[in-house]
Amino acid sequence: MIKKLTSRYDIVAMERRKICPDFCESDRRIVDAISAIHPGRSVFYVIFHTPEQMEDIYTILLDGETIVKFELPKYSSDTLPSEIQKYSVKEFKKIIGQGKNLTLLSALIELSRKDLADTGKEKAADAN
Repeated sequence: MIKKLTSRYDIVAMERRKICPDFCESDRRIVDAISAIHPGRSVFYVIFHTPEQMEDIYTILLDGETIVKFELPKYSSDTLPSEIQKYSVKEFKKIIGQGKNLTLLSALIELSRKDLADTGKEKAADAN
């Protein structure tokens, strides 16, 4: 599906939506917040990020199957999120409707599933 999206979305730009806590402190805060909401997840993609004055609002795809939306304070070391909302992919698709946001979500789900498959292969190789 992603190959069909290349005219609409740049694949490299899609990869930049992946949260990588090992490389970026702000990503570490987001992962800590997600762990407080939904522990045990490993692949995170930012669907939407809305910066506001006192907090940032994130909508994150978790492992290609769950979407969480939450607020994270900007000027605090506190990583506890507030205003938490959880959605299944099916529910979220209804909320965002047709168009570019649905296309974006579908591409991120595919990337997430690919990452999960690659992670599974790495774990299997490490076990051998």
